[in-house]
Amino acid sequence: MRAVALAEEERPAPLTLLWPLSVRTGGERGAVGNFLTMVRLRLPCEEPLPLRRLASLSRQLEPGRVERRMHTSRALMRRAPRPVSLGTLRLLMRPRHASLTGTYFPAAVPQPVLGEARLDGALGLGAPLPGQLCHLTLLRYRAECTLSVVHDTAFARGADLPGLWLTALAELEAVV
Repeated sequence: MRAVALAEEERPAPLTLLWPLSVRTGGERGAVGNFLTMVRLRLPCEEPLPLRRLASLSRQLEPGRVERRMHTSRALMRRAPRPVSLGTLRLLMRPRHASLTGTYFPAAVPQPVLGEARLDGALGLGAPLPGQLCHLTLLRYRAECTLSVVHDTAFARGADLPGLWLTALAELEAVV
C-alpha cells in the first residue's frame, strides 16, 4: 500500500483499513449470522522503513487491545437492543471511515490444487464495502499464505497489489 500511496501522492499519508473480527465464542461457532466487530488499523504508508511499519502494525494489534474491542462488541451484541447493535455495526462499516477492508482466514487444509495446478488467487473471499475501492483477503493454508485482491475498476492500481505485496515481503525478509 505504501507503493500505491507513493505513486499517487508526493507525500503518502497513513491509510485506514477496516479489519472484521468474529466475536463468537467457542460454543457459538455453528450459530447463524455474523457476530463481528470492525477493528480500524492505520497502515503507516508514510513510514519508509519496513521494520517501523511492521512495529506500528504490531502495536495496533496488541492482543489486549484487540481482546478488549472484541469483549466490548460481544457485550453490545448481547445486551443492547438489536437496532442499536446493528446501527453500531453499520457505523463501523461506513467506507468514509476507512479506505479499504482487509480480512484474514486461516484454513486447516493445505493449499487447494486441481491436479498438479495450485489454485492461487481463485478462492478470494470478501468484496469491498459499497463505496470502497478495494478488499484484501489473506488466506493462510497451514504454512502458506495467499493474498486475494478484489477491487473496483475505478482503482486502476488494484491489479498491481499482488506484485507489490511480493515485493514488500522480499523487502521485509531482507531486513529481518
